Amino acid sequence: MSAASGLYSIDGQDWFDTYGFAVASGSDDFLKFPERKPPPSKSWDDEHGIDVDLTEPFFKEKEISIGGAIFAQNEDDFWLKYKAMFTMLSKPGTRRMYVNELGRSFYIYYQACTAFTRLTRIKNDNRGKVRCDYTLKFIEPIPSFWKQFKYLTDKDGNYIVTKQNNKILIP
Repeated sequence: MSAASGLYSIDGQDWFDTYGFAVASGSDDFLKFPERKPPPSKSWDDEHGIDVDLTEPFFKEKEISIGGAIFAQNEDDFWLKYKAMFTMLSKPGTRRMYVNELGRSFYIYYQACTAFTRLTRIKNDNRGKVRCDYTLKFIEPIPSFWKQFKYLTDKDGNYIVTKQNNKILIP
């Protein structure tokens, strides 16, 4: 078991064990406060300033940048992990990312790969390890402190689903 195992999971799958992706930076982005949406306001021609409705604040989505690397044993292992990770990232809907150090899950979706560096050759005749560094941008559409979701999971963190393949939501 690697030191990178068990630190981050997506949809119940360990990010390192399943995809070879070791996170190097970015968990602090989950802790940043979201930007507040401008409140409704009205500027009256016969009054100074504006009237602002501050009865219920609303917040924008958050951008989360995660830096890390795919580590693979050889070319075949790299392509297997690369394709599996991109398939997972491009699935419809949000992904549940669990951050062990924060002890909680965040519902995000993949937006972009904002940086990439290939540190080794990919085609290396299976003689050496492969490493590529990525910075991935995710969006948390509803800031997690506003909308809490609770789903039943098994001891491995996998969702418990119904026969209709629906996740069980606990109100």
